[in-house]
Amino acid sequence: MLEFFKRDANRTGMATAIAFPLLIFIVALVVMSGTMGMISYVRTMLVFGTLSKLLSLCVYPNLIIFYLYLHYDRNRSAKGVVWGTLIMATVVLIVYLAQKIY
Repeated sequence: MLEFFKRDANRTGMATAIAFPLLIFIVALVVMSGTMGMISYVRTMLVFGTLSKLLSLCVYPNLIIFYLYLHYDRNRSAKGVVWGTLIMATVVLIVYLAQKIY
């Protein structure tokens, strides 16, 4: 598993840039949903327009990953983090527009 993070490739950075915010999002949903079911909580967030805001906050820790890759001279992985962050930003935009329609 650690060998995956040692490689300097775009795929490594992109995978961590997508997986880390999704992990944070799932943990935040588990903590915030409480006794409510997760699906019903996500629907409630969709109705009130807070889902895209939570998703966008979950992307911020990518800055730490980006800094660490740059600090350890993994420039290709850092470039993958930028691409992964752009993919996550596109997902946030799609969710935001879906909230406006819903």
